[in-house]
Amino acid sequence: MKKNTTILCDEDFVIMEVLQDDYNLITQDLVTLTFLKIVDKSCLNSAFKFQQEVNRNNIAFNWELNLIFPDETGKSYLAGIKEDKKIFLIITRQIQDISQFIAGVQNLFSRQPIVASQSGKHKLLRKTTDKDENIYEEFTRINNNLVNLHRELSKKNVILEKQQKYLELINRILRHDLANHFTVIKSAVNLFNKSKNMDFLEEIKLHVNKGIMLIRNMKQLEAVFSAEPDLKPRNLLSTIKLVISNYQNIDFEIELQEIRILADEGLEIIIDNLIRNAVRHGKTEKIRISSEETDSTVIIKIADFGKGIPDEIKDKIFTESFKAGASGNTGLGLFIVDRMMQNYGGSVQVVDNQPQGAVFLLEFNKA
Repeated sequence: MKKNTTILCDEDFVIMEVLQDDYNLITQDLVTLTFLKIVDKSCLNSAFKFQQEVNRNNIAFNWELNLIFPDETGKSYLAGIKEDKKIFLIITRQIQDISQFIAGVQNLFSRQPIVASQSGKHKLLRKTTDKDENIYEEFTRINNNLVNLHRELSKKNVILEKQQKYLELINRILRHDLANHFTVIKSAVNLFNKSKNMDFLEEIKLHVNKGIMLIRNMKQLEAVFSAEPDLKPRNLLSTIKLVISNYQNIDFEIELQEIRILADEGLEIIIDNLIRNAVRHGKTEKIRISSEETDSTVIIKIADFGKGIPDEIKDKIFTESFKAGASGNTGLGLFIVDRMMQNYGGSVQVVDNQPQGAVFLLEFNKA
């Protein structure tokens, strides 16, 4: 095949996958959007008729439309083939390339002459030949390679975006948060040397502990912004028992059976951050952990009986660096929980407990 853009759409012409894009026609933000988004307004009516023709006859080709390229609006030729509720769409600026495309897919779908529409007029295509089959095989090989390359590039782009966000966050923590703690510590040391007031030592201790917590959270952030999470079957009950063994002064009620979920080694971080949050900020002395199951998911409920979370901040607590009240620390603990649950394909939310306290709901996929 010559230079072209080839995309896979559903019956509504929503772009499902970009197989080849020599013209850079499909930008990243257009993936999964409708094909009509790349059509110039002057040709929307013709584009709609083209879509109808493909769905009606399973094939349409040599349709001329003006499409929106990155730096211009230009004339293009289109062919569409429908098979098994999916539409294979090719876009080229050279009309002679369309005939090669049609000859190849002709052999793929029917191996018989196909009645197709050419700009709205029906035409009987010639029978396929050995040359057509060779063209199609080569076309298929190239497109398969392009599909695999596209998938690999997409994965690498996701990894690069995660790593970029991680570096930006680490840079902010080092330059802002830790620097603030050091400034307070330095000031408190000077004031203590002058006054010998023990309150300044407590202030120093507080900010040293907050700095240590920040460094601890930076280590956890590596799991959040790492490459593809290594999801494996994990024993949830065993992980919970391991975490709660570090909280000897808290009364735990465990009401769940042996459950295996899909997670990575960060599962322990999620459970620990929620329990630590309930103890440190909620001031709870008791925590109940229970579960609900569906055919494919498990919802873990971590309920405390502390101060609870005000309604006005429930939608903010999972955002980066959000802090509330005097006990606010790094503002990263619940943000880490939320991002890790997203990596697992799950979710986290918070609701009120009765008669008091908060309940965190963690939804995992079953192993």
